[in-house]
Amino acid sequence: MNFAALQNSIDALQRAADDYEVVVQRAHENGGAALARASLAGVNAKLMQAERAMTSSAGLPTRPWYKHLLYAPGLYTGYGVKTMPAAREAIERGRWDEANVELGRIAAAIDAEATLVRAARDGLDAATK
Repeated sequence: MNFAALQNSIDALQRAADDYEVVVQRAHENGGAALARASLAGVNAKLMQAERAMTSSAGLPTRPWYKHLLYAPGLYTGYGVKTMPAAREAIERGRWDEANVELGRIAAAIDAEATLVRAARDGLDAATK
């Protein structure tokens, strides 16, 4: 199985989050005066979109009504949550090709998340200057 795309997307999201945190800390300097004068609607919109980036309209392969790619109730666990459920369940069933497809879908979702976090960082940076 190929975890490279997933690892690369996680690394990109971590870098984006670290960069966002730097801008947030800078915005909080001087008692947050920059935040008080900034219009943050665009930044907040990007952050709301970030969670939605982790969903797929197609849903999970065996349960299309579950849209979130990072967590969902497990196939046999009732409401007990499973992380990366489609990939995990494919691995548990020995469906390696399906697992690789699902790992790719998860990686793409995390890449989209990183892009939105970078856009939120840029918007916050611009709004607080």
